[in-house]
Amino acid sequence: MRLERGRISSCQLLLLIWSFIEGSAPLIGFITPIARQDAWLAVLAAAAVMAPFMYLYALLASKFAGLNLVQISHCVYGPVGGAMASILYIFCFFMTLSFNLRDLGVLYATHFMLDTPQIVFVIIFTAACAGAVSGGIEILAQLSLFFVLTTTSVVLGTSLLLVDNMDFSHFLPIFEVPTKDFIHSTHIMTVIPFAETLAFLMIAASVGDKRNITGTMMLALLFGAASLLVVAVRNTAVLGSVQTIMESPAIEAARLIDVAKVLTRMDILIGIGQSVALFLKCSVLYYVAVLALAELLRLRTYLPLVIPFGMIVANLAHFVYPTEVDHLATTVNTCVIFPVPILF
Repeated sequence: MRLERGRISSCQLLLLIWSFIEGSAPLIGFITPIARQDAWLAVLAAAAVMAPFMYLYALLASKFAGLNLVQISHCVYGPVGGAMASILYIFCFFMTLSFNLRDLGVLYATHFMLDTPQIVFVIIFTAACAGAVSGGIEILAQLSLFFVLTTTSVVLGTSLLLVDNMDFSHFLPIFEVPTKDFIHSTHIMTVIPFAETLAFLMIAASVGDKRNITGTMMLALLFGAASLLVVAVRNTAVLGSVQTIMESPAIEAARLIDVAKVLTRMDILIGIGQSVALFLKCSVLYYVAVLALAELLRLRTYLPLVIPFGMIVANLAHFVYPTEVDHLATTVNTCVIFPVPILF
């Protein structure tokens, strides 16, 4: 019995995955201290590494048409092995959601509303995500075009407004970064923005036209990678090596926009774009986590899990790291290692 009876189109799936990947745009700031001026190359390399895995995800969705990730795991590994694999998937989605909710809280508490406690933003966004999840996958799918248009417009708009501030000599010398650092940054970009799209195997069962899933998911990877590439190129061209010491290169770059002394301090655009993209990403992770848990527990609906799950994840998001320095260090050195056996 299917817990989610909503149906979405293959086009909506494409837009959801595209916006989901764009939700990881702030991660560019995590890899710039490692990859420096080659951060854009790390994005390209990560997309290339992820392409065959995305193709495998699409093949699984096509081969087990109508089944979600938990059901596929039971078919492949049996009842016991499938249950163990499902628990790992749920844990991975749960922890990833808490990290992204924390990122949203930090975004506002650090850059826009400094006198407001971070927990306030975490609670507000968790409640908003819970409301979206309660409406089902169709609600998120119907809003997917708005998410993509908003985030893509912000990326392209700020890039165009910063053309006069760009210096492409900042990309030189190319390939100067040590090989181990380039591999490290590529690994980070592969695991976090791209491999997390495994979550959409919980959603692919709701796609009406199963024949187009493979092409849809590959196109979504291409468009999402292109968006991240534009962000990486913009940040490097505008800020150069200075971006390696900044917490949010995208926001700092946007603060340099000055068009006739009228359009200034446009960092709010970055805040809007990142908020919309992270809201979509958190809502998707929230949805697949409660759906997978309900499937594992053999419930008739996932709705009773939405509120208690949100309360737990909001608390974890606030207390999981004592400082943002700990969050950064753990993300680039630890959190990109443990999910590998689960996501690939």
